[in-house]
Amino acid sequence: VSGGGSALSCCPIENVTVAQKNSMTKRLASQGATIQELNHVRKCFSKVKGGRILNYLPPGTPIVGLLLSDIVGNPIDLISSGLTVPNSSNFAEAISVMKKYNLTDMIDVLSKGYIKEDCSTSHNAIKVTNYIIGDNSLVLENLAKQLEINGLSMFNNLGGNIVGLARDVGQYFANTWLRKGKSVMG
Repeated sequence: VSGGGSALSCCPIENVTVAQKNSMTKRLASQGATIQELNHVRKCFSKVKGGRILNYLPPGTPIVGLLLSDIVGNPIDLISSGLTVPNSSNFAEAISVMKKYNLTDMIDVLSKGYIKEDCSTSHNAIKVTNYIIGDNSLVLENLAKQLEINGLSMFNNLGGNIVGLARDVGQYFANTWLRKGKSVMG
C-alpha cells in the first residue's frame, strides 16, 4: 500500500457516484484541505477505505500490510486512507471538514449513502499486521547518500516534514534556493 492508493481504490458507498466523490476530493484539495482532512472524508464514504476492504476477505485471513508513507508523521490509518487499518474517523469529523471548506451541498448527497455504523470496521476476526517500509525521511536520507557517492552534496535538506499547498511549498523551496545564492535555472 502506498501513497496515492486512496485515489486508486475508489469504491463509493451506495447512492454516491464516482464522479461525485471525485468532485468532492478535488474541491477539498483545491481549497487547501490537508491530506488528513481529505482522508477522513474519503474513508467515511467508501466501501473499502478505513479498513473496510478487509470485510471482503474470508474470516481468519492473515494480512501483512507493507506501507509506503507519503504523509508527514506516518499515520498508518491515513496512508491510502487506511486500507488495512481499522478506521479512526467518524461521520462527524467528515461533516466538520466538509463544512470547513464550504462543501455543504455534498453533505446531503453523501449522507444518503452513508454507512450507518459510523464508518466503523468489522474485520471478521482477520489478523492484520502493518509495517511502514518507507517514508519521506528515508527517501531524503538515501538521496543524500547517493549524492555523496557521486561526489555531490545536498545544499540544504529541508526535511520531510513540510506540508502545504504545492504552489506555496514550491515558492518556499525556490526562495530557500535563492537565499543560498543559487540560480533557479541551474
